[in-house]
Amino acid sequence: MFLEEARTRLAGKNDARFFVRIAQAEKKLDLGQHHDCLEILNEVKDELSAIQDVSPKVYGFMADVFSQYYRRKEDQENFYNSAMMFLAYTPTEDLTAEEKRSWATKMGMAVLLGKNIFNITELLDKEILQSLVGSDFNWLYDLLQALGRGNIDAFDNAIKQH
Repeated sequence: MFLEEARTRLAGKNDARFFVRIAQAEKKLDLGQHHDCLEILNEVKDELSAIQDVSPKVYGFMADVFSQYYRRKEDQENFYNSAMMFLAYTPTEDLTAEEKRSWATKMGMAVLLGKNIFNITELLDKEILQSLVGSDFNWLYDLLQALGRGNIDAFDNAIKQH
């Protein structure tokens, strides 16, 4: 109710209006109303495609909520794509060390579990992947590096080591 009232007060202020709308979708997701969440996100996505000069933070927030939705649905491919979009719109320095590690872990697991994720070089180029080095998920870093290089021996060694 509050978010709906805020949205009407923000008419003409596109970035703020989109943030409120995406926050509504996130709240629906938190309440388990997945269909409503996806419906709102798709509406916002359609509206954004018709407008120019929108803050990258809006696109980043939308990609974040899309990734949360797809993760809950266990749709690894769409989660991975949404997460990559989030990272494209979100400067790495805006993320805490824990957030970097969390994103890297979730995305790495999506690569391993997803059936149709083949090009992981873009993820390998992201600074967030370095957050796995020296952590409990160093094994994931080693596996992703071996997969990204297509190095079977390195992959076998990572499996044996970890």
